[in-house]
Amino acid sequence: MALVAVLALLSLAATTVSAAVTVLTPVTVLTPAGTKVALKFMDSVDTATIQKGESVHFHVAADVLVDGKVVIKRSTLVTGTVNQVGHKSVLNAGFANITNLAVLTVDLRHVPLKDIRVSAKILGGNKRVHEGALVTTDTTRDVTIIAR
Repeated sequence: MALVAVLALLSLAATTVSAAVTVLTPVTVLTPAGTKVALKFMDSVDTATIQKGESVHFHVAADVLVDGKVVIKRSTLVTGTVNQVGHKSVLNAGFANITNLAVLTVDLRHVPLKDIRVSAKILGGNKRVHEGALVTTDTTRDVTIIAR
């Protein structure tokens, strides 16, 4: 009788353990060019003082999903370089163009992103973007990602 009870408990435990294990099967997902990626500035950018060649750091603000699968994880780091600046003048609004942006996918592929431009809205003005500000950019090419 005790042996039957032990076997019943072992059977129940095995069923419980197997039911709790979820196997995530890799899935190939085509992430099309133009997929939106929300970034959060980790540095302040001021068009009055920024210089060509400076690095600007971001992190991905939210998981990027394609067909319900995460292809780019939240908090992934992204670094860009200021390749062009224009300081305010009577004929120019202050601006900074941030380029060389790429993000790492869940399967460790680098995907290029469109440039980000920080620009004043009026001629003769400057723009300051504070740390934590959000900006959205896009992927620039199709990429096939192995997601889970």
